[in-house]
Amino acid sequence: MSRRGFLRSSAALLTVAGAEWLLTGAAAAPSGPQEQAPAPFDYARLKGLARTRAAQGYVAAAKRLPPSVAALDWDHWQAIRYREERALWAGEGLRFQVQFAHPGYTLDKPVRMYEVNNGAAREITFDPSLYDYTHAGIRPAAVPANLGFGGFRIFHHTDWTRDVAAFQGASYFRAVTGDMQYGMSQRGLAPCSIRRA
Repeated sequence: MSRRGFLRSSAALLTVAGAEWLLTGAAAAPSGPQEQAPAPFDYARLKGLARTRAAQGYVAAAKRLPPSVAALDWDHWQAIRYREERALWAGEGLRFQVQFAHPGYTLDKPVRMYEVNNGAAREITFDPSLYDYTHAGIRPAAVPANLGFGGFRIFHHTDWTRDVAAFQGASYFRAVTGDMQYGMSQRGLAPCSIRRA
């Protein structure tokens, strides 16, 4: 899979984050993040969901972090480490892997993540065992299993230690150049369309 192809297809991962209609029964994956059973997914369903939600009034998401996570300062939140061996697609010989950001600090409204593959979307569920809390000043037992994620980071096979793109919360994103240098961090994602005149 090429970098461009991956980024195009991974947009589906970002696009369906928070799409509640995709939920079905649970089925745990043994090595990576836990995943729910797949549900059909296509562009028409996504457009229908967007149309339905656009017609509804805005309801602010509840801040539902437990006190132990909500109280984390920057240093302790940054000390939470994702277990690299539990990355999405780890061990599958692909050119990309995804690690999920832990909620906390300014990421106080957890989001849900989905992987779209072959016309089916599967929710990736939060699991405290995905993270190492050793230096974060928090006990893993204090972190609920249904917490949700703060976002995700994309890694390329040329450097599994530095991400090439990151998406956090509802609107923060950043990406690297071809020289692996980060450009500006941005806030605010908006759908757009380009029409031919």
